[in-house]
Amino acid sequence: MSCADTIVRAQGSHLRKKLLQYFRSEGCEEPITIEIPIGSYLPVFQPRKEQARSTKEVDNGDLPAMREKGQGARVAGRGVWVALAALIFVCSWLGWQNWRLSGERTLSNAHSPYLDHLWKQLFDNGRPTSVVTSDANAMFFSDFMDRPITLQEYQDPSYPGDLLKKWIPDPGTRGTMTHFMSTYFTGSQDGIAVARLTGTAERYKIPSTVVYTRDFRWEPQPNNVILLGHQKANPWVELFDNQLNFTYEWRPETRKGLLRNRRPKAGESDTYEWNVPASTTYATISYMPTSQGTALLIGGSDMTAVDAGSQFLCDKDAIQKLHAALGIDLTQKIPYFEALVVARRVRNIAYEPQLISARVLEHPSPVSQQAR
Repeated sequence: MSCADTIVRAQGSHLRKKLLQYFRSEGCEEPITIEIPIGSYLPVFQPRKEQARSTKEVDNGDLPAMREKGQGARVAGRGVWVALAALIFVCSWLGWQNWRLSGERTLSNAHSPYLDHLWKQLFDNGRPTSVVTSDANAMFFSDFMDRPITLQEYQDPSYPGDLLKKWIPDPGTRGTMTHFMSTYFTGSQDGIAVARLTGTAERYKIPSTVVYTRDFRWEPQPNNVILLGHQKANPWVELFDNQLNFTYEWRPETRKGLLRNRRPKAGESDTYEWNVPASTTYATISYMPTSQGTALLIGGSDMTAVDAGSQFLCDKDAIQKLHAALGIDLTQKIPYFEALVVARRVRNIAYEPQLISARVLEHPSPVSQQAR
């Protein structure tokens, strides 16, 4: 275990303890609690379970004092959001740096004619490439609504205010969610994928920048773009859905995501569901034209798929198999395509991504926001 990995684990453990202490003391009146599950760096938000006050507290006339304490807790609660954001940022940054350090050797040994052939053509138009990370805040609120946030809602100048008013009538709870939605969270899988993809782009001299989903603007957008995450985590994916075969679908009845296979080939399933079979994730990789460049989408059945998809794109053996599935050799141009990948999943980390299916996209229309 590296020193950086040890620091990340220690910071994560420290954060879990601090959150537990806060919600058992001055945060005891907060309507929503935050937990960091063991084995993950993503916070989980849930309504507080009601706990009956003891008879002794009521008999001693402590209720007014408790109300006063609750008012102070709400003020102190604002500070915990800042501390939480800072600690999660530190953990994510350390995890990212740990991956970059451990991945440098992998990247230096990953040279192959198939990787060269793919990456030298993906973004060969001379324009810089924007890597757009997912919005964990939007994903959490989508879970609350039991549906993805649409791109129209996401781009509305009132976002997220109008949605919060519609779905959370209680002013106190809405205030807490407003504080949360004003922060900028992304998944740890995105941090790993960003390091992996930007490291590979640097090797092939592809200029790249990293943009948070909420700060991304399609127009004017003269750049190439890499979109990370499924539609619930990255609403910009909606622009491409009508031309793709493998699309993300949220199932409210099971509260799980799955991939819909619109035109199954022989031996393929109609759907690919997260964690079916157990400890499995499914990633989608799509390469498409836009009005002013090209787009690479890395999504799937859950956020672990982002890790699996970025691994696949940077693995020499995997890319050789992709060439074979697309029916091309090293003398031919990389066509626009979409691919389905399966990987083992252990505590939100993907291992051994394998190609299930690949399709050449015949004459795809260049995607633009106006063409929706």
